[in-house]
Amino acid sequence: MKFLKKLLIGASLLPFFAFAADNLTLTTSAQFSLNGVTFTISGGSAVVDTLEVQTTSFSVRLNGGQGIEVTQADRRKLDIPEVQSVTVGLNCSSSGSVYTIKNPTGAGSATSTATLSSDTCAVGGGGGGGGGGGGSGIAPTVPEQEENPPTITTEEAQTAAAAILGKPPTGPVIPAQAVSGVLSRALSRGISNADVKRLQVLLNSDAATRVAESGIGSSGSETEFFGSLTERAVQKFQMKYGVVSSASDAGYGFVGPKTRAKLNEVFGGGIPIPSAPQSAAPAVTPTPPDTASLQKQVADLQALLNTLMQQAQRASQPAPATAQPFSDGGIPEWMRLVPAPQPATGGY
Repeated sequence: MKFLKKLLIGASLLPFFAFAADNLTLTTSAQFSLNGVTFTISGGSAVVDTLEVQTTSFSVRLNGGQGIEVTQADRRKLDIPEVQSVTVGLNCSSSGSVYTIKNPTGAGSATSTATLSSDTCAVGGGGGGGGGGGGSGIAPTVPEQEENPPTITTEEAQTAAAAILGKPPTGPVIPAQAVSGVLSRALSRGISNADVKRLQVLLNSDAATRVAESGIGSSGSETEFFGSLTERAVQKFQMKYGVVSSASDAGYGFVGPKTRAKLNEVFGGGIPIPSAPQSAAPAVTPTPPDTASLQKQVADLQALLNTLMQQAQRASQPAPATAQPFSDGGIPEWMRLVPAPQPATGGY
């Protein structure tokens, strides 16, 4: 079996562990100490791949579907950054702080490191990333609600209606508000919310990081779904601004703390939504044909018919000893027959 249980300087990990294939399962509550502060890991449902306790921090590696719950009676906080697909939750009450660390089912193996903080959590409080975000147990945390959700302006409504009806928007419109560059929560492939659409708008404002050149996901056709096109655009943004150095770096294509910080830095002032046209383009009135020119063409056609009839009559008479070449004399230049070009030989 490939298990790892490390106890390093200044750390103690007490009671019992039961080993299953490639997993470390706690059958009862266990305690360990970080710099003299005691933490308790709840038993029964705590399943991890490896657990390493050091002087002021501990690291836990979780496979998909694994999770752990850590309690501290004096409400001491832990700094737990977001890593890949791992979610972190915090429930702070008068009885202590309870952290839940979980890797969703189907996700790849990920390691999360928690560092002891000198702060204590506020009763009834919670958070994401460095402190988790609401909830208890090992269930996935519920994403926090956006403080300022984007609003649909009159201009956007007119543009959308025009796209459905196939007509350009008409009349004056209210100037659109700028799209904020501040994102407050992690985003990854498969997520669907308003922040994803705001992310796509920001990425589409730079030709080097566009989600799509046309169709769904392109500028003006952004959606709230984080799919493969959005993931690829995030990867291009990360490489352009040095958030990652290669595709093998952790967090490649994932909108975590570092990527959000760079997005906020680049787009912190927001970007304006292009204004719709103020009025429809004037209708084009077709130009009436030139009557004199038509009359001339009719006269030329009549002359050609007369010539052809005369030639047909002469053709019905016995042919002379020497054949005469066909003449197109008297036929207007624009009506003369031009021999068809001969096909070229060789090549493709």
